[in-house]
Amino acid sequence: LAKSPEKRYNSAAMKLQKNKTVVVGITGRIDSVVAAYLLKKQGFSCIGICIQQLDVQKGGPHADKMMGQCHVKQIAQVQRICNELEIPFYAVNAHELFSANVIDLVVARRLSGESFSPCVSCNKMKIELLWDKAQKLGASWIATGHYAKIGLNQKTNERYLVSAGAIEEDQSILLSGIEPKYLENLLLPLGDMRKTEVEKIAASLNMGLTSTEISLKQCFDDYNSVSKYIDTHVAKSLRQEGDVINAEDGSILSSHSGIYRYRLGQDKVMGKEDSLPVPPHLKVISLNTLQRRVYVANVPGLEFDFAFVNKFTSTFEIDWSKPIAAYAQIYGFKDRIPCLMSMKTNQSVLLEFSGKHYAFFTSGISVAIYNKPIPGAKLLGAGILGQIGIFQKVDRTNWSEEKMDDKREKLKKLKEVSHF
Repeated sequence: LAKSPEKRYNSAAMKLQKNKTVVVGITGRIDSVVAAYLLKKQGFSCIGICIQQLDVQKGGPHADKMMGQCHVKQIAQVQRICNELEIPFYAVNAHELFSANVIDLVVARRLSGESFSPCVSCNKMKIELLWDKAQKLGASWIATGHYAKIGLNQKTNERYLVSAGAIEEDQSILLSGIEPKYLENLLLPLGDMRKTEVEKIAASLNMGLTSTEISLKQCFDDYNSVSKYIDTHVAKSLRQEGDVINAEDGSILSSHSGIYRYRLGQDKVMGKEDSLPVPPHLKVISLNTLQRRVYVANVPGLEFDFAFVNKFTSTFEIDWSKPIAAYAQIYGFKDRIPCLMSMKTNQSVLLEFSGKHYAFFTSGISVAIYNKPIPGAKLLGAGILGQIGIFQKVDRTNWSEEKMDDKREKLKKLKEVSHF
């Protein structure tokens, strides 16, 4: 018989220690609340921890607008939920940590024309905070309401992240920045559950919890709010003006007041208020910080067949003697792209893709590498996107399809491939 949702938990991890006190990160959303409820039903002694990340008053009027739905706004509501669950409640002021580990890096990357994955860094910070509080409160475990699982390597007895039971709800990439040592004491009760099951349990609790979609608005997705935040928090000398350039003929179309106002793939590009309008069908294809130029063109996307992933880390001992068949997921996108992964340096791997792929990916964004594209896939490692494009240096307005076809055939015929 299939286990009911309330019976699903990390039973292997539970057997490792007698201490069944767990610190649960509570946001007030149904996922974290149901996670605490399920753990309590399984005999854990739960402690609710609410991490307040943003000081809205200090951040100004645009700070709250640029935050996502996981941002805790009302601590009193979270405390009420913990009271109804009959578990202790603690609140943690993480304003300075969040500012240093997330906000400052978002601003720095925007000013340099690069991307940053705030949720990956934020979750890393939260896990470390939860474990710190767990040790002080005498708990042996920490838990969150993420849709992901923890796997156990039977040979090494080490743990690794695994995709959730429903691939469309998987959030393992959001936890890909966590150091492996924290996985030893991490519980993810929702890993094998569907969102609909969690919503049913939440409704049965009669706490007035609001149902939310799995694909929530993420922090800093609102480029306009982030731009206004930079306007009020960054010196004008770092917000230099420049030109908007037509990449096809090199002509100047307009002027801008800072490249941080733009992102790759953006259409309906606006210049300064007193400058010439940019044709709405043109998209941003490049940001040149040194020359302070924003390049635009009429293209569906930039073609790529390779990518370098820097600062690559893995919980596995990988045999790099052959290319490894894998699947790459780039932060913010659900699709996992098949590729061959090869080690180039001890912190950089090369991903080679077959077939045509078009996208607007910016360096600096997080990349997670899996062994399969299906539920239960192992997270082989993760890193930061570096260079991405095509091996041949060609004119973007006149692609050499013959050369690209030759390369694709070479990848297809490659037989010496390892499968993890």
